Amino acid sequence: IDGVFSKNESIIAFNEFQYFTGLSTIPPKAFESCTNLWKIKLPESITLIESDAFYQCSSLSNIKIPSNVTSIAHGAFEKCQKLYKVTFNKNLEVIGSDAFCYCTALESIDLSATKVSIINNSTFRGCQNLQTVHLGSSITNLGNLAFGYCGITEVYINSSTPPELYIGSASSGPFYGCSEVFIVYVPQDAVETYKAHSVWKTVGAILGHNF
Repeated sequence: IDGVFSKNESIIAFNEFQYFTGLSTIPPKAFESCTNLWKIKLPESITLIESDAFYQCSSLSNIKIPSNVTSIAHGAFEKCQKLYKVTFNKNLEVIGSDAFCYCTALESIDLSATKVSIINNSTFRGCQNLQTVHLGSSITNLGNLAFGYCGITEVYINSSTPPELYIGSASSGPFYGCSEVFIVYVPQDAVETYKAHSVWKTVGAILGHNF
């Protein structure tokens, strides 16, 4: 499907795409700038969504990531400004940098059931209405501006080991540009560990939660 649908402004709904079961990969820029595409169902055969696959699909409202997808590449859904809901699957392992950058309608994301260990640089940067984030027990690292310039009010982390946070200049960090006051919920037995962490103790209020 390389180049067949890219920049096609006449595509509005494409649920028939779910029957393209011979596909294992959605190629780079496959639906780039299909600005009127608001609804699409992806084939369950897909294991990889390549870079910029849905870049600037500015009308896309929601997306369900098929159960076999293990990787979402760089910029795959970048600048999908009306994307308010993403349903992630339990087999997902990798989300690339800028993958959901500037998805300004997103209000919450739930990665708690996934295998994602790293939130890469700028993955959710500029999601200004993103308020609630759920991260699972597999999370180990948060990259620079991973949630930069978001509207975060609460982060749930179901890991007793505090994830490593990118540390750079004063104008950097996973949550740079977010509100200075938000709540980080962690397992009850890990509250003191987070509070003792040199970086996490400066991020927000650390509270215990029963996951």
